[in-house]
Amino acid sequence: MQLACFFHSKYKSSQSNSYKANGTFADIQYGTEAISGFFSYDDVKVGDVVVKNQVMIFIEATREPGVTFVAAKFDGILGLGFQEISDGNAVSVWYNMIEQSFVKEPVFSFWLNRKQEKEQGGELFFGGVDLAHFDDVVEQELEVSAFKEYSLSKLSE
Repeated sequence: MQLACFFHSKYKSSQSNSYKANGTFADIQYGTEAISGFFSYDDVKVGDVVVKNQVMIFIEATREPGVTFVAAKFDGILGLGFQEISDGNAVSVWYNMIEQSFVKEPVFSFWLNRKQEKEQGGELFFGGVDLAHFDDVVEQELEVSAFKEYSLSKLSE
């Protein structure tokens, strides 16, 4: 077991009724760190939504070298990227949320709280934009499907 596993919650496929083995090797580079493991299938719960019969493949990490994942304040990584640039051509949970009609619009947005004294650190909003956090919203069409592109007119606290 990797050192990071002692400090975080772990996924246990043996406790899932919807788990299906795949076993194909996976290796993903994150900046200066990387994880490796194997692909699996399962239902995924995101907030109150359970994305059923996942065609999506996810990675069960078995190797997390370095200290980044030991000190991390999270238990896993939820990939929202394009299938075209995913390891193993994996379909993200985001695409399946759209396919299974869990979102009103095929849009997700982030609000990041910059005030450390506040309890809520931020919000990931699926299906649109939570206008309670923004004065002005600028939509940007993506020109290249391999990368996410954004333009900002202003940032506010």
